[in-house]
Amino acid sequence: MLILACTHFFAQQRITLNDMRQRYAEFLRQEVDTTISRENDEVVISSYHCYNEKGKKYQNPRMDKDYAYMLAEKLRTPEYPDKRHYWSLIDYEKVNHHVFKNISHKTPIERRRLKYVHKSFVRYLALDSIDGIGPSLWPKAFKRKYYRPKHKFHYAKAVSDSLFLLNEVRNMLGYTIAPHFEDAVIKKGHVRDYSYQRCEDQMRELMYLGPIPVIDRKYSRLARIRMRLRGLDDEINSRLTVVDHGVEKKSYDLLIVMLPDERADAEMLSCTGEVGPEFEQLRQHIRELPPQFFVRYWMVDGQYLPGFYLQATIYPNGTWRFSMDKFLMQVTHRVW
Repeated sequence: MLILACTHFFAQQRITLNDMRQRYAEFLRQEVDTTISRENDEVVISSYHCYNEKGKKYQNPRMDKDYAYMLAEKLRTPEYPDKRHYWSLIDYEKVNHHVFKNISHKTPIERRRLKYVHKSFVRYLALDSIDGIGPSLWPKAFKRKYYRPKHKFHYAKAVSDSLFLLNEVRNMLGYTIAPHFEDAVIKKGHVRDYSYQRCEDQMRELMYLGPIPVIDRKYSRLARIRMRLRGLDDEINSRLTVVDHGVEKKSYDLLIVMLPDERADAEMLSCTGEVGPEFEQLRQHIRELPPQFFVRYWMVDGQYLPGFYLQATIYPNGTWRFSMDKFLMQVTHRVW
């Protein structure tokens, strides 16, 4: 299967490996700032259904306590450039109601099929709040531009811009990162072009080999990373002859370096015990992994990190287990 690497037209690798080594040293000194920059604005996917059997037409995920969101850099209105903005991309599903005249003789299944076939889909950009201040408190002139009525929802007609959105946001030692991103072109509040860029890696194909672990809901965003690292466990250990080596259990903190040829290398940052020959063996196995085995991690300004942090633990029988949990930090609670 052909797997393509993700690229983006303005992505520039400005964070260096030396920066990441220094950030790890700050982490050991407990000096890492884990808060999301106030220059980043939040975007969620909402929906509006003109025809909904449940009667609930507008659905905004922010009604849930733990909702999925994306981040954009400086998606600000000129009137409030220093305040964080909370936006929605509204999926608007419009049904051609003339189709539903005289369909009482149709079965429920046939009616649902008609609804699906005879509906159109468009998307709008809406502004939900500015630093927790909702539309009811906005000045009238401002509302005319950013709270224009459309059917029974509102959208930001004054916005025309190209957006780079981080998807599945995480905080890795203070770096706000994501394995995927989305592009959107906005024309007067109407989304004219939208694409979801999934940065494929070969580990993605391995993540389904083992059973899915049970994870508490508030840590659910770590599930995909944990399942992918199970694939790394399997791949590395399959290259070893598992016998009792008599080595003590110890953990290595690694910096996985993404090489220009899409392969990877490992650099040791620290070890909980004496460094043994097993590290060089592990490093050699990582170098031998196929290209694009690891996903790149993107930042909100469009650049990607030159590597990522990984904890590798070896057990007395010589097997390895890998985790990023130590380096993935809790995101500060958001108020919208």
